[in-house]
Amino acid sequence: MMSNINKIIATIILVAIILGWSIIVSQEMKQDSIEYQKRLDISADKAEQELKIEAERYKQIKLDNCLSEGDEVYWSYVKLNWTDEGDWTYTAYNSVWDEAEERKQSNNDTCFKKYK
Repeated sequence: MMSNINKIIATIILVAIILGWSIIVSQEMKQDSIEYQKRLDISADKAEQELKIEAERYKQIKLDNCLSEGDEVYWSYVKLNWTDEGDWTYTAYNSVWDEAEERKQSNNDTCFKKYK
């Protein structure tokens, strides 16, 4: 009779150990899952931030290129209407310089509307 009671007690202890162990393991897995999810959230936030930074860099490059086209517009117009004084000196009527500046400004306004 005593051996049956010992077997029952041993079985109860074994079941308690197994249940306790499974609860501990389950809690650890849950904590690991929570920590993993936090790392994923941080990674997603970081990736989104980097994507925004890259998009801004791209827009700035496009703006810079567009503005340099404004300089080309300016000088192209001046060179079409200039008088050669030698030594890379350009002389033209004030109206030519004014028109060149207006064309450049128009180009730059378009650039800022498009890329800002």
